Amino acid sequence: MKTALIIGSSKGIGKAIKIKLHELKIKIIAPTRKELDTSKLNGVKKFIKKLNYVDYLILNTGGPPAKDFFFNIGK
Repeated sequence: MKTALIIGSSKGIGKAIKIKLHELKIKIIAPTRKELDTSKLNGVKKFIKKLNYVDYLILNTGGPPAKDFFFNIGK
């Protein structure tokens, strides 16, 4: 069985990727922010070292918060 590590899979495109890979019978490792703080490189290294091996690595760390968008054509 193939294994995928998905970072940033709680919502949006990361969640969609997680769902699709699950449908394809791929084992998913999807750590929460509490389990893996991506802002600290040392923690990331330790987490990955514990895994030993993954077939797919999806790095989908979030960007800035979503904002409302308004565009007025005219005037």
